[in-house]
Amino acid sequence: VANSHWNRRMMQIALPACSHVATIHLGADEFVYQPGDKRTARLKLGLPLDKPIVLCAAVNFQEPRKGCHQLREIITALQDSVTFAAFGHNAHEIPGLIGLGFHLNATKLAVIYQAADLFLGTATEEAFGQTLMEAQLCGLPVVAFHTGGVDEIVRNEITGRLVRNGDAGEAIT
Repeated sequence: VANSHWNRRMMQIALPACSHVATIHLGADEFVYQPGDKRTARLKLGLPLDKPIVLCAAVNFQEPRKGCHQLREIITALQDSVTFAAFGHNAHEIPGLIGLGFHLNATKLAVIYQAADLFLGTATEEAFGQTLMEAQLCGLPVVAFHTGGVDEIVRNEITGRLVRNGDAGEAIT
């Protein structure tokens, strides 16, 4: 079983003797992940109210495949006009990024999404894009690198914007 069509193709290439691989997309609880009051969410999280917030996520921001190099470049270019926040391990180690910790609780994650104005997906390798889907359910527009199964979640110029994989400059514009 694969969590995206892209992942299914990768499994079929890696395991050619496997006669059948099914795709079962992951889901999220739409009763938890939904738009909420931005001001209330920001106050609850101690986030600033004076600038738009761009939210990012990664299990571990030290993992190069999560686009940390590109994220640093994007933060440097835009930090005067927006606030950057992220949830995941080691987010606090990236200059200019407010680290919100690592969370598994869906209700807490929904509040984090509700506090933001935009979700930025910087992963340069991604099988599916669970956080992209959760962000969209919370009403956030998404900008993400076009990689792996991301285009099964983000429809370019319809439900978000896909930019060339790893191209920080295109994500900035």
